Amino acid sequence: MGLDEIASQVDPEHTSEMELRLHHGTFRLYIDGITSKFRVQAANEPVYPATCSDYMNVTVFLPVVAGSGAGAYRGIHGDFSATLSGYEDEKARPCGDGFLAQILVLTGSGTVSS
Repeated sequence: MGLDEIASQVDPEHTSEMELRLHHGTFRLYIDGITSKFRVQAANEPVYPATCSDYMNVTVFLPVVAGSGAGAYRGIHGDFSATLSGYEDEKARPCGDGFLAQILVLTGSGTVSS
C-alpha cells in the first residue's frame, strides 16, 4: 500500500481504534496497546539539550478489530507489527517547556486473512 492508497484516523466513537480506509474497503485496528506504551515512553524520554528535541519509538502488535471489515475486507482478521515514532521540537530554551512541533508516524506490516 502506498501513501496515496490509504487514509486513516482515530474513530471518535472508538478512541482505542484506528480506521483504515483503503480503495476497496475499510477495517479498524485496535491501537490502545501502542498508544499506552507510547505515553509511557514519552513521559520518560529525555530532551536532547543541543537541539531541544526528543524522539520516541515503540513497537507492538495491533490486532484487526473483529467484525470491522467492510468491502473487500469483510471478515478480515489478523494483526500488524506496528511501530509508532514521535519526533518533537521544544518551544524555546531552556528546553522542556512544551513542544513547538510534533510528528507522529505509524508504520508496520502484517498478515491478515478473511
